[in-house]
Amino acid sequence: MSASAAPTHIRFSSAAPPSAAALRRPRRRCATPVRCSLAAAPGLRAPPELIDSILSKVKGTDRGVLLPKDGHQEVADVALQLAKYCIDDPVKSPLIFGEWEVVYCSVPTSPGGLYRTPLGRLIFKTDEMAQVVQAPDVVKNKVSFSVFGFDGAVSLKGKLNVLDGKWIQVIFEPPEVKRAMPMRVLTVGKKRSRGAQLIVEEYKEKLGYYCDIEDTLIKSNPKLTSDVKVQVEAEDMAMMLQLKPEDFVVVLDENGKDVTSEQVADLVGDAGNTVRERADATIRLSSMVLNHQVALIVLMEQLYRAWTIIKGQKYHH
Repeated sequence: MSASAAPTHIRFSSAAPPSAAALRRPRRRCATPVRCSLAAAPGLRAPPELIDSILSKVKGTDRGVLLPKDGHQEVADVALQLAKYCIDDPVKSPLIFGEWEVVYCSVPTSPGGLYRTPLGRLIFKTDEMAQVVQAPDVVKNKVSFSVFGFDGAVSLKGKLNVLDGKWIQVIFEPPEVKRAMPMRVLTVGKKRSRGAQLIVEEYKEKLGYYCDIEDTLIKSNPKLTSDVKVQVEAEDMAMMLQLKPEDFVVVLDENGKDVTSEQVADLVGDAGNTVRERADATIRLSSMVLNHQVALIVLMEQLYRAWTIIKGQKYHH
């Protein structure tokens, strides 16, 4: 995607060219419900039916890029029918603000569309596109993608300019590329057994396809004291030094909340009170007592399982 994004024009009129049309329908989770009635004239299909028709035509075609010439013409014909429902002065409509599903009809050589070329499509797989318009003039786009199996997202922020009663111009800032939030697993204990470490390394490799992950072992009883209270406080402080203010901390504790595989944690250890107070959430892996190394292996497996659930992969069931 080009860092210097070209202006994007969205036309809301019956004369809008199909190649530049952005076809939209509001998502159900919009905060403020807006109800309206669009009565189709005799011989015309209603807007929801037209939109579903376009979506069905571009399904499985890399969002329309792989459509043959006659397929593009079919989409253009439906887009012309949909344009009959467009309105003048679109910025005065309450429907312009909120979240929308967006379908773009374009070609691989469109501005900023290098990732849509044959080479770009080979390594760049688009998973989801979303757009939101925020009053009074902010437009945000997000494209989720995978490159060589690694997940990421491109976020775009633009300014909406009203050119006249029928044309809206959106100028986007340079894109911001993001990858999934990294995870760190902190444990307290002695040197792990070779078998346990091999299993942990195996899950770290698997998790590396989804996000960056660190595994940090904090030495138990760093002060070599026989006083259990002093020992726990020293381990507690050593763990606190590993945390950053912006970290979202999840502590595994026998008194924590029972969770499902969909709610797994990213922190394990025998935490002192300071870490527990710092925690954003406290959960437990099991109502049974687990050895630290066993608990770590269970946690790593659950983190991997969580990602397969998020991605809809078959591992969970």
